[in-house]
Amino acid sequence: MSTRSKSPETSKPISSQTKHHGSRRCWTKEETALLEKHREEYKEAGDTARGNIVSEVLQEMLDIVHNGKLFKKEERTALKKDIKAWFGRFGRKRSQKMLRMGKQWHSRRVFQHEYKEAIDTEANRLCAEEIKAGERRLRGGDPTHFDFRERVVTQMMGKLTKKQLEELQSTAEEYNKKGVDPKLTSKLAVKNCTARMHAFSKELYDTMGVQVFILSCYLKPDGDLDVSTYDFNQELGNGKDYLDIHGRSFHEEGISVSSWRAHNEEYYGSEDLTGAEGGHQGSRAAIHLEKNRYGEPILPDPTKPPVKAARDVRIWRLNVLRSFVNQHYNLAAGQNKGSAPWTALGAKLLEFIDQEYIPDGWRTVTSEGDNLYKFLDPSKFPMEMVNEALEFWYERQEKGKVAFQFKCFLEGKRVRDAP
Repeated sequence: MSTRSKSPETSKPISSQTKHHGSRRCWTKEETALLEKHREEYKEAGDTARGNIVSEVLQEMLDIVHNGKLFKKEERTALKKDIKAWFGRFGRKRSQKMLRMGKQWHSRRVFQHEYKEAIDTEANRLCAEEIKAGERRLRGGDPTHFDFRERVVTQMMGKLTKKQLEELQSTAEEYNKKGVDPKLTSKLAVKNCTARMHAFSKELYDTMGVQVFILSCYLKPDGDLDVSTYDFNQELGNGKDYLDIHGRSFHEEGISVSSWRAHNEEYYGSEDLTGAEGGHQGSRAAIHLEKNRYGEPILPDPTKPPVKAARDVRIWRLNVLRSFVNQHYNLAAGQNKGSAPWTALGAKLLEFIDQEYIPDGWRTVTSEGDNLYKFLDPSKFPMEMVNEALEFWYERQEKGKVAFQFKCFLEGKRVRDAP
């Protein structure tokens, strides 16, 4: 049952007394300016440097307060304590935490939504009274109505009848069990959607280095659909917004894995890019291979992995094999980027590659005496197959032979001869 039927009384003015942090000190404009001047410096400083900043501010403030007159020891100590309290409250770094997505409803939260206008009106009145009276907050600057909202809510709820409080609690339980009504859902989406998308994107990037591009849709209070995209990659990772580069293809064709991959190749660099098309496959990184004068990739010595790959030689060799085959396939197909059709190759390997370039260890003789060649996605290869292939192709390369090549490629579902 809604509690909108009877608005709580707001006729009696609520006390505007402001409780100050620390020793209740009210900072003057000069003192506030001095504190603000050093706030960013304090925020970035270490413990020792912070102590020096507090001492420096204390000395400057003593000159402001008493114009060079001597201060009693207890007065000096109290002022220093207030300065440290101010910096402790307003000069510390605050990490942006992930917003809670499943926030529970309770009677107070229901009241805040149902009586928002009345709460804001009373909070604004108190705010205006305090500004007029010249009261200052510890941090300095004028207060805002947000400084009074919680106090207003507490006092307004204190005037509710027992029945009204029960109705609020009942509504909260209903929201937690069945969800909020559509009108309130729309208001919450308008108010919180962007902030939550930003927090979600920041959490993924800060903790895992993941970049995301988000499509969203919700029903607005006026009944229209809000269809939006969220892209914070330029802000969070100093990268580029996806739509700045691929906006035309996005609006004409929609987002695709290939365009998302192409967008991120420049940001991450080819050596660090996750190269698999689709899926969550973090170990499939493209490897940069040097080219010969024919544009063919040159295999590195498989027995000499780079220092940075020494911790996982197996992954490095898998990625070398994948990149080597992919780049040869792109060369045959006349394309700059792409992946070899591993499934199609495995089904009819000899249609795409001459037997000369296939290691003996990849051959299985069937009961009928036919040769059956395995050619799976490299992540499914036993390591002996990976090692044998790399050593086989590297040996041919070192002897001046053609190490590997495709004779055909796929165009749609049709097999075409390579040029």
